[in-house]
Amino acid sequence: MCDASMPDRKLKWSDIPGWFPFWNRAFLRYLITKYSVRTVTEVGSFLGRSTLWFANEVDTVHAVDRFHEIAPYDPKQPGTREKFLLVHGYHSALVQGACTSFEHIFTEHVKRTGCMSRVKCYQGNCLTVAPLTPEVDLVYLDAEHSYKAVLDQLVAYLPKARKVICGDDFDRESVQYAVYDIFGKGYHSFGRFWWYER
Repeated sequence: MCDASMPDRKLKWSDIPGWFPFWNRAFLRYLITKYSVRTVTEVGSFLGRSTLWFANEVDTVHAVDRFHEIAPYDPKQPGTREKFLLVHGYHSALVQGACTSFEHIFTEHVKRTGCMSRVKCYQGNCLTVAPLTPEVDLVYLDAEHSYKAVLDQLVAYLPKARKVICGDDFDRESVQYAVYDIFGKGYHSFGRFWWYER
């Protein structure tokens, strides 16, 4: 549990905008309980909504994200995450002609939920930083969703998962094909959530 006694604590994980469906949380809580999960690596943390949910469930979360967009921000054609930032009032992260960075927003969310001691941040391409991350009980994949990207993430992070590797966006064919190509019929899925138990 994160430190709720901090005087400047103003946020709960659920206050942070982002995508983290109920069924993902339900199955993750089941897996965390079943396997006594104490450590997690999350690949694709964005603003920290799911990261900070994990931080209230386990001892340590290793958060992996670029924390910026690849292309410079164009107000006439903002990317998906830039549109999300605009809708939720994070205008300060958007500078025309510059790459949009949201690492400072993520860090502020971690501070304001009292979870700094539980969250370790790895900024960079998820494949580049994979060798820097430790082995953990559970790996949660929610980064880029193309077939090649998911396949590469699975190859990079499966050796890091002692008990379970799982992820979001199983409603996308690209994710389904990548998971099947690695695990055959050995995985489980429900709705958007998939998991493989070692």
